[in-house]
Amino acid sequence: MGAEWFESLLIDYDVCSNWGNWNYTVGVGNNARGFRYFNIPKQSRDYDPQGEYIRHWLTELTSIKGERIHEPGKLSTQEQKHFGVRLGVDYPRPIVDFFKSVKANEKIYNAAVELAKKQ
Repeated sequence: MGAEWFESLLIDYDVCSNWGNWNYTVGVGNNARGFRYFNIPKQSRDYDPQGEYIRHWLTELTSIKGERIHEPGKLSTQEQKHFGVRLGVDYPRPIVDFFKSVKANEKIYNAAVELAKKQ
């Protein structure tokens, strides 16, 4: 259902990337292993190191130079002024702390695995 939902919303939709990543995330296929998550900042740095894709689709971020393009929600007040990007005005603030969420979900996953082992 998630893959279908993304398909209906993404303007840069790619069937292979979408379904492949959903399969990877839920742990099906030949690379099944424990807790996993899609590390968006890492993928951004690995596959768009200069931020060209980001700047193409998020034109409000075109003035951000260098490494900071990959996590605009972490721009300091001084950086926001320097780049002319105001979080909460020109670009939304993060809704959740990504890595805090990952840690919380990993705890839930590990607890479920331990419970399954006992049954």
